[in-house]
Amino acid sequence: MGRKFEVAVGGRSLRVCVSAVDEAWELWICDATHRLALGQRIEIDDAVVAYRQGHDPVAAAGRLLASQLEQGSLALQTSTPPEPCPRH
Repeated sequence: MGRKFEVAVGGRSLRVCVSAVDEAWELWICDATHRLALGQRIEIDDAVVAYRQGHDPVAAAGRLLASQLEQGSLALQTSTPPEPCPRH
């Protein structure tokens, strides 16, 4: 099970889902079944350094993206057709 950060945007339920990819973590903004936009990519090496210093960059990035979505300061530019979200 992957990490998810729930967020409500204008009556719409969205999630920031974390996916492991080659040498990185990707944070995707998803609706109930599809990936809508890539929010951020965190390199594994950078994450390991941060974890050793007591920080969780994936959680921090997920909370930041969720907050930006709630505040309307992050515009979603979706690709068509959206990809299925593997976390749902």
